[in-house]
Amino acid sequence: MRGRRLVYAAVATALILWLMRTCAPPTPLRPSQQSGAQPSELATAFEPTRCGAVRATVRWDGPVPVVPPIELIQVTNPPGGNPHVPNPNAPSIHDGRLADVVVSLANANLPRSRPWDIPSATAEVTRSGLVVRQGDRRGRIGIVRRGATVELVSREAAQHSIRARGATFFTQMLPLPNRPVSRALTDAGVVELSSGSGYYWLRGYLVVTDHPYAAITDSEGTAELAQVPDGEYEAVVWVPDWQVEKTENDPEWMGPVRLRFRPAVERRQRAVVKAGQITEVTFTLSAADFGR
Repeated sequence: MRGRRLVYAAVATALILWLMRTCAPPTPLRPSQQSGAQPSELATAFEPTRCGAVRATVRWDGPVPVVPPIELIQVTNPPGGNPHVPNPNAPSIHDGRLADVVVSLANANLPRSRPWDIPSATAEVTRSGLVVRQGDRRGRIGIVRRGATVELVSREAAQHSIRARGATFFTQMLPLPNRPVSRALTDAGVVELSSGSGYYWLRGYLVVTDHPYAAITDSEGTAELAQVPDGEYEAVVWVPDWQVEKTENDPEWMGPVRLRFRPAVERRQRAVVKAGQITEVTFTLSAADFGR
């Protein structure tokens, strides 16, 4: 009898340990590079006289897609009292140009690169939106140097938290309004920011990189990468998808707690840079690229 009890206890213990196991890490939005501090070789062999520039234009072919808003289901005190909010990943299209998307160089040479000169980023969260501020720019995307810190701050009296997924993984509580909390981002790639406090409609992005050759297109769909050393590169455009792939519900009250968007669209093309010249690169996207 005692032996049987020992067997039951062993099985129960094994089951508990299995349930407490660490889940597999989530799939990154973009492949992550090895963790570490900021690379010390950046700009150690920078020669301005051997640099040119890359000017990228992102065009939109076809009609502007109709993007439905995000419905707020079982949300107490929704923003503005509205039953829905705009989709945070809706494409910003103006006269056939795509704004607010990332253009970067995939294979920049760190020693020959220019020094880092992109302002630090702050992610601000409210019930109605998640905004990334960087210098004079205000939008949904920011550029951060690998190993540097980003400030996370709540602009409301209510307690908030920010979830980070993709190239890094954390949930940061923001218990005090207007009191920034700093987090270091040590892995290169795209970090998706969302709410860890049930505001499932919020979304923002941070592109973490070792070099400063990354920019966000303006209202004319253009981004310029300055002081690029001469040579051959791969220009990359990265665009978040607005289509909801999955909604995760709370098992107790059956309301949504998280949204998962479809994977971002990424396009690449060759760019040859010559000293003293501007290399023009044009990307053309359409609804077909987003599986519509």
